[in-house]
Amino acid sequence: MLGVTALRRSAIRRDTGEPAPAIVLGALLALLCSAAVFATGTPAYAATTTVQVTATPQTSVTGQSVTVCAQIILSQPSNVTASDLVTPTGSVNFGGAGLLANVVLDQTGTACTTSSTLTSGTITALYSGDANQDIDPGSGSTPVTVLPALTTTVVSATPNPSVTGDEVTVCATVTALAPATGTPTGAVTFLTPEGLRMASLTGGQACYNSSTLMTGVISAFYDGGIGYLSSSGTTTATVNPADTTTEVSATPDPSVRNHLVQLCATVTAAAPVVTDILTPAPTGTVTFTGPGGLNDIAVLVGGQACTSSTSLTTGTVTATYGGDTKYNTSTDTTPVTVDKAETVTSASASPATTVTGQGVDVCASVSESFSSAGSTTGLVTFSRAGGTGTANGNGPSPTGTVTFTGPGDLNRTVALSNGQACFISTTLETGTITATYSGDDDFKTSTDTAEVTVNPAETETSVSATPSVSVRGQAVEVCAVVTGGPALDTLPSSGTPTGTVTFTGPGSLNRTETLMGGEACFYSTTLETGTITATYDGTTGYLTSTDTTPVTVNPLGSTTAVTATPATSVRGTAVAVCATVTGSLPQLTQQNIPTPTGTVVFTGPGNLNRTVTLSGGQACFTSTTLSTGTITATYQGSTTYETSTNTASVTVSPPPVVPTPEPTPEPTPTPTPTPEPEPTTPPPPTKPVQINLNLTLPPNQSLVGANATMTGGGLAPSSRYILRMFSEPVVIASGVTNSLGGFRAAVKIPKKACVLGGLHQLVLTGTAPDGSTVRDSNWVVLNDSCSAKTGSGAKPKVNTVQLRSFIFPYQSARLTVTAKRAIRTQVSAMRGAKAVTITGYTQTGRQSKAARKANKLLAARRAVAVRKYLRALGVRVAIRTVGAGGVKPISTANQRLNRRVVITVRY
Repeated sequence: MLGVTALRRSAIRRDTGEPAPAIVLGALLALLCSAAVFATGTPAYAATTTVQVTATPQTSVTGQSVTVCAQIILSQPSNVTASDLVTPTGSVNFGGAGLLANVVLDQTGTACTTSSTLTSGTITALYSGDANQDIDPGSGSTPVTVLPALTTTVVSATPNPSVTGDEVTVCATVTALAPATGTPTGAVTFLTPEGLRMASLTGGQACYNSSTLMTGVISAFYDGGIGYLSSSGTTTATVNPADTTTEVSATPDPSVRNHLVQLCATVTAAAPVVTDILTPAPTGTVTFTGPGGLNDIAVLVGGQACTSSTSLTTGTVTATYGGDTKYNTSTDTTPVTVDKAETVTSASASPATTVTGQGVDVCASVSESFSSAGSTTGLVTFSRAGGTGTANGNGPSPTGTVTFTGPGDLNRTVALSNGQACFISTTLETGTITATYSGDDDFKTSTDTAEVTVNPAETETSVSATPSVSVRGQAVEVCAVVTGGPALDTLPSSGTPTGTVTFTGPGSLNRTETLMGGEACFYSTTLETGTITATYDGTTGYLTSTDTTPVTVNPLGSTTAVTATPATSVRGTAVAVCATVTGSLPQLTQQNIPTPTGTVVFTGPGNLNRTVTLSGGQACFTSTTLSTGTITATYQGSTTYETSTNTASVTVSPPPVVPTPEPTPEPTPTPTPTPEPEPTTPPPPTKPVQINLNLTLPPNQSLVGANATMTGGGLAPSSRYILRMFSEPVVIASGVTNSLGGFRAAVKIPKKACVLGGLHQLVLTGTAPDGSTVRDSNWVVLNDSCSAKTGSGAKPKVNTVQLRSFIFPYQSARLTVTAKRAIRTQVSAMRGAKAVTITGYTQTGRQSKAARKANKLLAARRAVAVRKYLRALGVRVAIRTVGAGGVKPISTANQRLNRRVVITVRY
């Protein structure tokens, strides 16, 4: 039977339904194969049924339309062609995932249905089979996923804008976003300026009413429901405040200065607003402004705000209600009358008896003639010849200014602060000070006097000479410090004598210098041993005084160096003999060493006895009659230098002997002796000699153990040259020129000859083509470890010493530990200098003549303090101090500019 069924299935044509022409042949074949069919029990042509289920889309959202299809597929046996297969008929039952439907197969063997109510799950399709065509039933399934739908929430407030007290309807409309359909359900939470509110969705909308709504943002949050996701929306509600009315009063009115006056303001809502539980009365603050610096803020309590004042003056008081979230601002005014009060002025000068230059504290206290209190602010005005200035002050009443007049051209106006006006003067003279209170809108004028006695100040002069023991020609710094009156660290006060100091003493010293910061200094190179007298000439405020100090001036030592070039020669050859005389002053810098003058006497072999005059510290001559031995050069000394001597060895070989020819058998005459060669002299120079010294030293490289290269030219061929460090002196390079008179040598300084840092001169000595001795020089700046700070070159003119950051303590010239450390690191930069200038600065917020004078004095004291410390460190060059005063107004950024010193070095 199964085999027949299979045969029938494969033998029916799809187009006509009639048996195929080969039916008989098929029947015969079936009979022939029946044994095989019955033997196996399996139809030879059976086709299986497959149900293929699809859902489009497979993943959807709530309410989205989904098409579900089931296609009946018959398998094709291997012995049946596709054209012989039949088309299934019947129906398919769909179930699961919210779907329940029976659908008839179409002509393609497919059944489809559409649903918008699916849920996540598995859809099963059951095919009932086709009995007419003997097609077996079958089933299939497919999973579907239905996601919650996206939603949107729109918020509205009606009416918008509204006014305080109006009832406003707030709604949130929630809709599903395509492709979803349906109406979301659930609840909406409202977040408003008044708090949280909740409402349920009805037909996709949730609403509530409020009469207490405030201006702000309303946010609605849909919590989500079955099949729908949450969403939110916002809207801005504007609730305009209602108008108000303010009434202000002052009690009592009129009043008297410093008597208590109560000020009250009543604030009510303007019609038609009616205040009740839902619409409360205005809240917030009222600002009271008016004369006498009135500016008070009071809080409304029960619709009223009050304050009190004892500083009112005649004028108008204004009360301004600041409004709140529900009510607009409003204002009102009321006039007040406050009568002036009587005052009492008390003047004083402390100390009443003083000396010139000491600061006197002049004060005037102004108070009412009856007990009262108050507060005030004002402005200080200084009026003196040479400038004016102002400063703010705060304090109790009375307000206004006090004008002080009196001796010493006193005419100064000062504002009251805490009922008192004070200033410090260092220019008073004996007499009567009058203090006049000018009064103001609240207080009447009054006056008082105070006596002051100013005596001349004693002074003390202290003179010093640095160094006290020197050598002739050395610069000696002579200083006189004059003190008197109050202590120098008592500020503000002048405290420092002015005028001139006359210096007299040995070496025709008679010099007058002006005091600066209480000190007068000068430098002299012409002093002699004796006593220096410094006499302070005095002024109208300071008495004269005098002091003396001894000085010792010794003659300079000298050093003579002798050279013979060449040191080994042939008799009759020209030999250049030179003696270089230098000052032997290792404790001084070279700019203080005058060049030796006078003569040098040369004695030695070959009857040498010759006197040569020094030129530029050097004496040279050329000789062709020297013989082997020792040349002695004796410097004869001068009024400035002591004598000195030195020697140099020379070796002079005889000229070569001409050999005698071999004798012949014939008699020969007696040979004529070979004449001595005539002495030769160097050819005259054809052009001016230029040595062109060039010293190449890598920056920041130590000279100790390191080589620097020296190159140059312009000397005589095959002549000897020497490079000395002039400040020691020590030879640091030497050699012999090439055939063109050029040279190149390594420069090296031994550690034992390392000099202190600073500016040093390197001097090259050589022989010119004409036989004369020539010199050239170069410069190098070293630090204290003999490392070059700069390469050699032209002598620098000026250099500003870079001090690490430090500032002086406020109103002080004391050097801190940090400041001293910063100065010590830069001492080497000042060695070799001709002069050093130290400029001191101070800060100031006042621009009066007295303030500027005091600031310059403090700045000068700071410069002097640095100079004294440099002297203690061994710096002996000329040092000039300058007090620049304040250069910029007071500020944090300018403190380092105005509380410092600047050191400038000149070479």
